[in-house]
Amino acid sequence: MDIAHALPLDARWHVVQAHQMGGGRGRLGNQWVAESGNLYLSLILGPDIDATMRSGLSYASALAVRNTAIACGVAADRLALKWPNDVLMDGQKLSGILLEVERDRLVIGIGVNVQNPPEGRASLRTGQSVDGVRDRLLLHMHDQYHRLLDQGIAPILKEWTEHAWRLGETITVRTKSLNFEGVFIGLDVQGGLQVQDKGGMVQIIHSGEVF
Repeated sequence: MDIAHALPLDARWHVVQAHQMGGGRGRLGNQWVAESGNLYLSLILGPDIDATMRSGLSYASALAVRNTAIACGVAADRLALKWPNDVLMDGQKLSGILLEVERDRLVIGIGVNVQNPPEGRASLRTGQSVDGVRDRLLLHMHDQYHRLLDQGIAPILKEWTEHAWRLGETITVRTKSLNFEGVFIGLDVQGGLQVQDKGGMVQIIHSGEVF
């Protein structure tokens, strides 16, 4: 997303699409190579995006990807939303989302496997072109963005939770300072992951990974 960060700072909403990337960047600094045949999109917003809005946009983006997949012909019951920012299809990763803040802008990076997934990953493969998937995704992002503006974060979190991966089940949580198992019981009002540990305490996690 370095090109996205180089755009003028007065940008309110811009879209950058890459057809192939050799220096893709994921969460926690993970590096990956993005092959052609998939959708790699950066949405640049700013300024005036506060912390609550950023959290809401992470979940809203996942809902937009889910709705896009359904619009492309994927059955809804094949899709699940994995905290914090993955969309799964048949238990495999279909899409990843990364939010980055630089100065007063927010960049939402979205990758969707369309035609050429990495090994062990899902893809749409529904006859849709990459650009066709892009256009559908942008429409759903527009809808979710304005829903967040008009209604706030609560309905976004409620809908995300309804489609959450392993809700009510025991998961492993890994953060920079913690590694524990507990039952995934939902999200708090700010979008933090709520996990009840073996001692019965509810831990609120804002950054990390789950397995």
